[in-house]
Amino acid sequence: MTDRYERLNRQIDALPANRAPMPYVAEDEDERLVLEMAARLPLLRPGAAWPRRRYAAALCARLGRMLNPRPEPSRRQLLCSGAGGLVAGLVAGLGWWDTQRCRK
Repeated sequence: MTDRYERLNRQIDALPANRAPMPYVAEDEDERLVLEMAARLPLLRPGAAWPRRRYAAALCARLGRMLNPRPEPSRRQLLCSGAGGLVAGLVAGLGWWDTQRCRK
């Protein structure tokens, strides 16, 4: 085999094996067409058209969040609930302090 066909053969063998092929410049139109057809060979594997499991799981989770949204608390709600808890704690503490003071 000539060097040209050997390079082309290595290039074609690298594509279906999911190895990164070396940069290759086609010398003529026929060689370019052969490389284009070889680039499509991995798509002929069974199941190549199906999405990957990780992608499908991420898409399912995203759709679930879109269809059943859980409202996120706003900063105002968090601040008000925190302030309310602080006030309730102060009132309870002062009430306890007042009852302890009155017992004496």
